[in-house]
Amino acid sequence: MRDSTSTLIVYGLTLLFAFFNVGFIFMTPIKILSLFSWIIVFTLFMIPTGISYLIHKITKIPFSKIFCGMLGIIIFANGILYKYIHSPRSYNLSFANITLQLPNKIWTVTEKDDKATISLYGQRHSSAVLMVTPFPNDFFEEYTYVEFIEYMLKVLAPHANLDYKIRGCGAVNFECTTYEYNLSLNGKMTKATYSFLKDDFNTVFIGTLSDPRSDGKNIDELFSIINSTTRMNETDAKK
Repeated sequence: MRDSTSTLIVYGLTLLFAFFNVGFIFMTPIKILSLFSWIIVFTLFMIPTGISYLIHKITKIPFSKIFCGMLGIIIFANGILYKYIHSPRSYNLSFANITLQLPNKIWTVTEKDDKATISLYGQRHSSAVLMVTPFPNDFFEEYTYVEFIEYMLKVLAPHANLDYKIRGCGAVNFECTTYEYNLSLNGKMTKATYSFLKDDFNTVFIGTLSDPRSDGKNIDELFSIINSTTRMNETDAKK
């Protein structure tokens, strides 16, 4: 029995919506609107559907079987890609001589000079950002951690509420202290934490900014990155 035009349209729309839903796993809404729709329509919709129909015309195999097989292959490939993207990875910051465990590959790292920025989906649209800067230990012989934070906030957020609470820190082999603030930056409430990881080499300063309205998972992942910090030579020795 030959497949009707309406059946082909239904199959095509099914494939279109399947890929559109998969896209939400990997991209922000802005990227989906600007890029993913075009990729879906012209690459992931037209090409597989066209190939399926061409095979159907040549082999006379029912289009539904070919289409379902093609869809199964694509879903299987997306499953492998999903597993790859959402698997944790180690990242070495050589300037600070530390290794961080990133929860997945959606977290991107940008290094510049002796600083690093780690953000979710990239800095521009990120709802969670982590910044790493090393200091020599003698730097904090002149300033306490709180004095350093308050001086920095006077420059970045002159009207910020300086009330804070101390939060636990689980980075092993470091003397670790974390201070948590609720700030108003550019008229928007922001949760900020400042961690100091000290050992015999230096003191690594890790600052985080996150939107309190965002998914709490993002904030949890920020702290998992901080708590995963180890010295590079310790990590390399395990390999």
